Amino acid sequence: MTTKEGDFVNTHTQAASQMTEEPIWKRILFFALPLMVGNLFQQLYNTVDNIGVGNLGGKEALAVVGTVDPVINTFIGFFLGMSAEAGVVIFQYYGAKDEKKVSRILSGVRHFVTHQKKDYSFIYRYGGDFF
Repeated sequence: MTTKEGDFVNTHTQAASQMTEEPIWKRILFFALPLMVGNLFQQLYNTVDNIGVGNLGGKEALAVVGTVDPVINTFIGFFLGMSAEAGVVIFQYYGAKDEKKVSRILSGVRHFVTHQKKDYSFIYRYGGDFF
């Protein structure tokens, strides 16, 4: 099946016009429902995890989980933000059909991820007693 370049533009224009014609609350709800379901499952996971840790390890183990959780969430949030920003930059160059810059950005992202992994393994191996 082949498509013409104009087909994408027409489909994109139709989708954009539907967003402006429908009530905004329907669009926001349609966008927010998967986020809310994901948050619900995350909360259920954390609840079950805390029940298990509390039953198996006691108060001290549950306190450790509660103390470390914000640190882990900070790292997760940082790397999610970095990956989202890398995706924005990559797709800007991809949309401009500049494959050379896409390749350079991907190379930089791979370099960053590789070095971060080495840094964290170094910290884990040699800084374990400190942390």
